[in-house]
Amino acid sequence: MKIIGDRVLVERVEKEQSDGFETVDVLDDFVCKGRIVQVGEPIHRGWGMTVTVATGLGQGDPEKDDLAVGNVILFAKFSPDTQEVKVDGKELKTVATSDIIAIL
Repeated sequence: MKIIGDRVLVERVEKEQSDGFETVDVLDDFVCKGRIVQVGEPIHRGWGMTVTVATGLGQGDPEKDDLAVGNVILFAKFSPDTQEVKVDGKELKTVATSDIIAIL
């Protein structure tokens, strides 16, 4: 599996909730904590165009250089851009960079 575009693949940090992702104290209904296992790669389109991770110009998105495998992040728990996937028996989530709240 290869993540592309402005997304990261995240694994659970600790299993404290039924969905396997640790929630954060005060905002536990809205925020999850996870570890990045893969950062999206640029999408190559025709006519020499390349779509990359958002640069954060005004959207609050983290820069691609800030996102690295092994980083622990806080991200929006419920978002239409966050999807649950199962890879090799592991429960993972794909998270859009715009849904990343913090890098811990």
